[in-house]
Amino acid sequence: MKNTPNGYTFIEVVVAVALMAVLAVLAVPNLTTQSSHLHLMDAGRQVLSDLRLIRQRAIMDQMPHQAAFQAGTPTYILSTLGARSLPPQVRFGAAPHVPSISGGPIPADGLDFSGDQNTAIFQATGRFSGLGATIYLTDDPVGNETIALTVIRTGRVRIRRFWQGEWTD
Repeated sequence: MKNTPNGYTFIEVVVAVALMAVLAVLAVPNLTTQSSHLHLMDAGRQVLSDLRLIRQRAIMDQMPHQAAFQAGTPTYILSTLGARSLPPQVRFGAAPHVPSISGGPIPADGLDFSGDQNTAIFQATGRFSGLGATIYLTDDPVGNETIALTVIRTGRVRIRRFWQGEWTD
């Protein structure tokens, strides 16, 4: 009768632990990139939701409502709802090589509004006061990923993502 071992040898255990360590080292940078992406997408969706909420409030209350964006800070103020802040990893702006959606240059503060004020005002009809606006968000100093929220005269708010050299919906 043949004698079979009931466990693993020391060498088998060391090889298994070494393989797990190599896999863990390879996975950590990918998790960091994914976390950065999720923070940016979450911030973009929050601003999108807030702009749509202000528009809906203007229609319901039959009076103008606004979202005022603070240049140089990660803050914006919603009328009747108070101040909101971007997550610490996210800022208004875009990297230098990111092209604007409208074709012109992107302002350094990432807030591209028609007029002097960085304020999105929605009328009682839900229409946007002004020719339009684009709000750029990024968390990447290299500019691999940027989010743009555009508001058009009808009041429609749209979100786009700049990734790997192009704007996508």
